[in-house]
Amino acid sequence: MEKLFANYEACILNCENTQLYDISSFVYEHSKFTGSSAFLIIQKNTKPTKKGVIFVDSRYTLQAKKQCVGFEVVECDNTQHRIAKIQEWMCSNLPESATIAYANFSVHQFSQLYADCPMFKFISIDTSLMKLEQHYQIEQYNIEYSGRSCLDKINDFVKSLCKEVYDKYHNCGILLSSCDSIAWLFNLRSKNLVRFSPAFPSLSIITRDKVFLLIPPNSLNIDEFNTSEYPNIAVYQININDYGEQLRNIIENTRINTLLFDASQLPQYLYELLSSMTNMQQQTDQILAQRSIKNNVEIENSIIVHKAEGAAIVELLAWIDSYNWHSLTELNIAEKLEEIRKKNVRYKGPSFRSIIATGENAAIVHYSPIECIPLKQNVLLIDVGGNYYGATTDMTRTIWIGRQTPPNYIIDSYTRVLRGHIALALAEFPSGTTGAQVDILARQFLWKNQQNYTHATGHGVGNYLTVHEGNLTISPQNFAYPFVSGMIVSNEPGYYENDNYGIRLENLMLVRDKLKNFLSFAMLTMVPFDFKLIKFDLLTHEERAWLKTYHELVLNNLESLKSNNSAWSWLEHASEPFLD
Repeated sequence: MEKLFANYEACILNCENTQLYDISSFVYEHSKFTGSSAFLIIQKNTKPTKKGVIFVDSRYTLQAKKQCVGFEVVECDNTQHRIAKIQEWMCSNLPESATIAYANFSVHQFSQLYADCPMFKFISIDTSLMKLEQHYQIEQYNIEYSGRSCLDKINDFVKSLCKEVYDKYHNCGILLSSCDSIAWLFNLRSKNLVRFSPAFPSLSIITRDKVFLLIPPNSLNIDEFNTSEYPNIAVYQININDYGEQLRNIIENTRINTLLFDASQLPQYLYELLSSMTNMQQQTDQILAQRSIKNNVEIENSIIVHKAEGAAIVELLAWIDSYNWHSLTELNIAEKLEEIRKKNVRYKGPSFRSIIATGENAAIVHYSPIECIPLKQNVLLIDVGGNYYGATTDMTRTIWIGRQTPPNYIIDSYTRVLRGHIALALAEFPSGTTGAQVDILARQFLWKNQQNYTHATGHGVGNYLTVHEGNLTISPQNFAYPFVSGMIVSNEPGYYENDNYGIRLENLMLVRDKLKNFLSFAMLTMVPFDFKLIKFDLLTHEERAWLKTYHELVLNNLESLKSNNSAWSWLEHASEPFLD
């Protein structure tokens, strides 16, 4: 960092876990921030007690205040609001014509940053921070899990864009910069998960008759990647620092006159490198919409995987219940879950850092245990996800720890969150409905008590890919993407009181066809709720009926646990109050 400040007045780092390369270790070294989304500014010659400023959304406010000692913490609504706040900070704290280093910005983000601050000189330092933390081992993701061949996907992709793109622009190429979309398109996954994802640093250019793929060096056995089936794919296994130059070579050798790219995904430094030699035209990632709709094979595998994950979670909950809670820590629980999951041959690793939070830690939305914090007689929030061959999972349950009866105010809040969860699960809506239109269903009972939560209610989930798939969001913000049959989305309302407790209840749901052009949800997650935290008198007949049906479904789908007497007995006991 000292070397950087020899030439720059300030450095702005986008801390989002983008996949092309990772700067999280660099960010942690200078701020101790472990979250997945923030903007960090470190100013030259900053006073020792004032290291800089970090801009976060509400999920990370408490976490940043605890981790980033000496940093000013600014809470923002979304990325656009954060960039506006960054601009405001720069204008107030930096001299005009200051030189500012930046890294990990997409073309869209940088254009927003630069729009109102042309007086500053911005210099990309991406290449100086780029490094691969480990060797990638890439393997084919077999059609028994993907449901479609790589060749079929590529042919469909080219055919669907032929009239729209290839006929419009002479000698056109499409640049793919989403590593998730590339992994999905080519049916490839990394054997070793990096940042909880089987995706890998990659770029691809697709022309009408040729496909180019850039991946890390020595990462793929070309003999296993059946090139006879994919004769038009050229694979370059090169260092990530050489990706930009290789793209330039491809453009020059194939004489591409126009290159289409997604401004929300392409790094700004690559745009600056390529725009000097070809016409760059913006187009949203067309693959994201395709991969968000799961085919029948992907859906069947997701059902199988969620049964396995449900059994693992039930075994964990039974284990917690069998222990004297005074002797357990948050880390013990995270470690025990991994021990249980690893018995399943499909399991590859967590899909995000496990959130095991007791008491006031549960009020930190994205809290992760890094110390041996003993459990308290309070709520215990367990938000965990797994990457399995065939699916990615994400589930949250809040349970009561201790022998005393939970306080009424916690029972009341839990019941309101549960009722919102059920209302969304029961929703039936016409095709074309967006997440913003149903978000209120999950918040209505909290709102009646002047309560709310600041995170989204739901997000899309990938197929053995990223746990947050960005084509679908359930939140008050008006995202334009509608629900489509075959999508997998989370349902996770919550409620949090700082320094006291937090509640969140999450199931993954499959969007499915209903009658007369209507859609509804089918439950994928198979884990019981905690009856000790529910005020049954507040539930309607329909809500009770849903809970009964759901817990019958859980029992039927987790019959494999009958060979584990303690786990099955625990599940029967946990389900009994819902079945009356």
